[in-house]
Amino acid sequence: MSYRVIEALIKTRTPVHIGAGEGNELTDALLKRNAAGEVIIPGTSLAGALRGLLTRLAPRLGEGGICQSLKNNAAGVPCGCAVCRLMGDVNPADEETDEERKPQASASRLIVFDARPVSNMPALIRDGVGINRVTGAAARAGSAKFDLEVLPAGSVFALRMELRDTGEKDERLLAAGLAEWRAGRGWLGGNAARGLGAFKLEDLQMLAVDLSSRDSLLSFLKKDDPLELAIEEKGWLEEQLKQLHITMPPEPEKIPLARSWFSFEGVLRAEGPLLTGDVTSSGATGFDRAPLLSSLNRWHNPVLSGAGLRGVLRSHAERIARTLATLRAGNGDCFLSECPACDPVENRKEKALASC
Repeated sequence: MSYRVIEALIKTRTPVHIGAGEGNELTDALLKRNAAGEVIIPGTSLAGALRGLLTRLAPRLGEGGICQSLKNNAAGVPCGCAVCRLMGDVNPADEETDEERKPQASASRLIVFDARPVSNMPALIRDGVGINRVTGAAARAGSAKFDLEVLPAGSVFALRMELRDTGEKDERLLAAGLAEWRAGRGWLGGNAARGLGAFKLEDLQMLAVDLSSRDSLLSFLKKDDPLELAIEEKGWLEEQLKQLHITMPPEPEKIPLARSWFSFEGVLRAEGPLLTGDVTSSGATGFDRAPLLSSLNRWHNPVLSGAGLRGVLRSHAERIARTLATLRAGNGDCFLSECPACDPVENRKEKALASC
């Protein structure tokens, strides 16, 4: 028997918004904070992000089949897949399961704690606005103006997870998910499609305390910090990854499994003056308009927001899609009924191309 803990640092690659579900007079959406006022990443957010990743990875690794959550199966029957064994069943039984009814529901074997900040990073207010596709101005009729509180890129949080009675299969699956996070393929919080919430793991280590003897157990119980007795299992992640084997599950086209990923990088070169607005920088300097910065007062490092880039790309894609739709449309009514691109900020249903 042993007490085993995974520790790592979460370093945000882009600004991140973990919402508290409420706003105030300064912003529509506040960051999540604990009772001491510290910005935190709740353990539920971390566990949810990890579970979503593992649910799509597990079938490709041959670890226990496809989870019921991907099959839209809400029958209340315990799932028993590899992810549910590790992180708790998606369909916990209300009553104790009969011996003849397999598999049985189980509680989570992975305890994920709230991630607290390693250093104090000032929060920023990030503005957003929807653009009217016809006028090119703010879509006031669609009430598409919003703002939210974010932490800047480079914020660091301490991650801690405890493993309880995990087996070899559990740890292999967990290692696969943590390896994805270590490679920078992890997202937390809201507005991920707008460039927020990207992060990576650093300094990951597995720590263990041997509790197999009476003396070691007593020493463990007497310590205020049980990790004082812990010994690092060097190379744990790499050793687990060596034992993984990629497989092709049945019916892959019907289930949203992890198949591949890609990323691309490039350079955007402005051919003239460029203005991006940021209320935090404006308030700090007294200017009516000030550029969006990676963090407060870093004037040498202005940024273009993911929301702005995504909006420009989407607007051009809509124009292309509508142009192509005219090749099939016989008249105006036919075009409006078959057009593949609505106006996402037009919420008045009587208007042409209203948001669908």
